[in-house]
Amino acid sequence: MEIAVVIGGSGGIGNEIIKMLLINKVSIINIDRIKGKIEDSNLNTIICDLKQENVYDIVQKVCGNISNVNYFISTIGYYEARSIENITKQYLMEMLDSNLIFPTIFAQEIYKKMKIQDNGKIVIILSTAAYIGSRDLAYSISKAGELGLVRGLAKGTKGSKVSIYGIAPGIVKTKMSENMSMDRMNDAILGTSMGRMCEPVEVANLVEYVLFKDKGYMSGSVIHINNGLYLN
Repeated sequence: MEIAVVIGGSGGIGNEIIKMLLINKVSIINIDRIKGKIEDSNLNTIICDLKQENVYDIVQKVCGNISNVNYFISTIGYYEARSIENITKQYLMEMLDSNLIFPTIFAQEIYKKMKIQDNGKIVIILSTAAYIGSRDLAYSISKAGELGLVRGLAKGTKGSKVSIYGIAPGIVKTKMSENMSMDRMNDAILGTSMGRMCEPVEVANLVEYVLFKDKGYMSGSVIHINNGLYLN
């Protein structure tokens, strides 16, 4: 059975990705601060605080016990919708640790395993905020950093059979988006062509495509799913 490591898989988008992987008969290791709603014999959730725990200890706990990883998916999206005046150093560092540093170190370590086995796919869920910014300065910085992560991985893995993908959703209907004020939320919704939020399953469907349909030629691409909120 193929193996996927997912970080942040207990949230709205992550939950749909977990469902999709299970349908495709993939065994999953999920790392998140909460267990999530899905119970399945092929799902093992490791509970930890992604903002505070030693990432290297967690990586070793996960990667030290498995020899083969087929897929790595980062779907972390810590966000509190703070104004510029309320961005503290602690909040900035927690945001960067959770949204950027943790996925980077995990991707780096899992890539080492994928390189040895000479195959694998890495998917980083970022955000349109990486391109158009966010009123939450810390979130904006972290997601722009994830864009750099995708591009750096794509350049650094050249010549291997490991494929790298970025997926950049616009506003998605999740618990995290409820942190937005109604004004911000309405602005984002009005910026779409259909006048609605993206459903988490729509993001999961795109992840399913790159994992199981693409033959690798899309590697290095950032795929946008925002219904016109950002036109690239």
